[in-house]
Amino acid sequence: MSLNTDPKRCPLCGDGNACGLASPSRSAECWCFSKPANPDALKRLPADLCNQACLCPRCLQRLHDETTPDAP
Repeated sequence: MSLNTDPKRCPLCGDGNACGLASPSRSAECWCFSKPANPDALKRLPADLCNQACLCPRCLQRLHDETTPDAP
């Protein structure tokens, strides 16, 4: 596990992840609750990054696109 993981930053790219739970001043749920990740995509993350911080929307979409087969 990385001791420098910032819950407000995407663990893959380091950009802000807009996590609703990482900011105590916000009372809203995180945006990712309405955008569930593909379990196969999440398996591709390094183990030390799992459950440390939310991915940013761009990285979540990229993982989804890389894991989802193209339609015929």
